[in-house]
Amino acid sequence: MSMSARLHGQVPPDGKISTPGNWAGWTTPGAGDTLDLALVAADSIITADMPDVVFATVISPDTCFYTLNGELHVDAITNTFRMAVNTGAKLKVDGDLVLTGDCGYGDVRANHYVLAKNLGSVEVGGSLILEADSTCSDRTLLYYWAGSTGTFKVGGVENRDESSAFCLCGNHATQIKWLIGAGGMRRSAATTTGFSTYAAANGEVTLQAYADFEVAAPVSATSNIKFDTTAPDGSGKTIIVKRCFEGSAAVTVTGSGKMIVDSTGNGTWTATGALAVSGTATLAINPGKLLTNGAITMSDGTTLEVPESGTVALGGNLTLASGSTLAFKLEGSSETTLDMNGKALTASESVNIKFAEGSLFAPDKAYTLVSGANLAEGDEAKFALPEGNRGTLSVVEGNLVYTAPKYFYIKVK
Repeated sequence: MSMSARLHGQVPPDGKISTPGNWAGWTTPGAGDTLDLALVAADSIITADMPDVVFATVISPDTCFYTLNGELHVDAITNTFRMAVNTGAKLKVDGDLVLTGDCGYGDVRANHYVLAKNLGSVEVGGSLILEADSTCSDRTLLYYWAGSTGTFKVGGVENRDESSAFCLCGNHATQIKWLIGAGGMRRSAATTTGFSTYAAANGEVTLQAYADFEVAAPVSATSNIKFDTTAPDGSGKTIIVKRCFEGSAAVTVTGSGKMIVDSTGNGTWTATGALAVSGTATLAINPGKLLTNGAITMSDGTTLEVPESGTVALGGNLTLASGSTLAFKLEGSSETTLDMNGKALTASESVNIKFAEGSLFAPDKAYTLVSGANLAEGDEAKFALPEGNRGTLSVVEGNLVYTAPKYFYIKVK
């Protein structure tokens, strides 16, 4: 069934979904109905006061912006460009929220935006999907950025437009928070070009994991971006960066979970902004996955992990604060190298060193770097091992070498 809203010029014109007089046929819509809003006046207010009823979909108006109050629950929805979610309001979509290539509004700007504004919350059980559109040079989340402080919870985001990046935040120093599920951030399977699929510019964006997810598409960030690895329920999650991450933005990894850098080739991490790890988060860098240009700071309680034997090359200065941990995996006769590429290593005297699961040393033991801050040629650092054994960390030809039966390197100056 299709219901048509008559929110103006009708009696009573209260904008409530539950009011029979607001609908064609004077019948309140029910579960599975399609809500055809068909508004006839600008700046209409719709009050979704039937939160327990799941509608099939909502057809947005062609010409009028409208404000949503209350909670609107639908199976699916497309082209929400003219919807402004008000303070305390919620749009809940069980399936996908789709931005199609042809919105049919007669306004090319409508193809660029997902929502007019969000002051409340948007929850999408499926994915936010951006279909291809040849008329768009950029696509972004909100039409009205200023004051949009709401949250977006999505099962995943998929950009199918090979010609346009999708901006995750926006203008006017807007702070946008995303909660992302197992669908992660991805691009069309047919996309082979090298454009940045996602962008963060002119605002700040937080990407919080509520499930483990992958960043499986290129990201360009010129404004601050935060990866929060703690889910709303307090559990730690894992975010894996599989593709290029570039730009001058400052990047923060926080929470109690882990971010794994697993990008290679033309998909390397080439960002020039500083990377700061805080809370009890772990930054893991797989060997051969280049992490370049930006300085890295590991704060008290955080872990820098090289989870497999091999070489990880850094292109920026590395600072290890007191209480932080270096974690390496040592196996067989292989070695693990953290290559500083001539950059500075500043390490507190109380940095912990531990070994990952599968190493020759017990992973539940904590080893402490008891000296060796700001290592340089000729310096020596001592390494305390359990059960009375001792090993030594020494700088030889610019390399920090552990001289126990198995070893790892940290290449410094």
